[in-house]
Amino acid sequence: MINDCISCGKDYHEGGARYNTSYIQGVGTGTMADALSAIKFQVYDQKAVPMGELLAALEADFIGQERLRQLLLNKTPKYGNDDDYADQVMQAVFEVYFQAIDGRPNTRGGSYRINLLPTTVHIYFGSVTGATPDGRKANLPLSEASLPYRVQTGTGRQQ
Repeated sequence: MINDCISCGKDYHEGGARYNTSYIQGVGTGTMADALSAIKFQVYDQKAVPMGELLAALEADFIGQERLRQLLLNKTPKYGNDDDYADQVMQAVFEVYFQAIDGRPNTRGGSYRINLLPTTVHIYFGSVTGATPDGRKANLPLSEASLPYRVQTGTGRQQ
């Protein structure tokens, strides 16, 4: 039961609730930040990895490219490790995300807000996502909400 729906004769989806905010949940923020940090750092700043090579490795889920994967995993700035480089990448993308959503009108007379709650959707979304430029292999979980990513080895253990 949602307050006010009965008294105004509208259900929640028609705007009957007193508060009609809709939340758009962000998932995989750490994965996104690490992936973009890897591209920016390894491809553009260090010029250590040509973009074509990175794209081919992602398409192949890093099969035959373990050296490159380890470079991306271990020699690239990571979000959530007190590293300004990666944290600034995350902040820049978060600002774009926030500005695109927060306060926009929804269909119920309220507004959209963002939400970064950790839930289990990062597991499903990861199961349908290919390899990412941060060294994450295909089909492994994404990072939870706004948390840093903990690399999975594919054996259920964290690396």
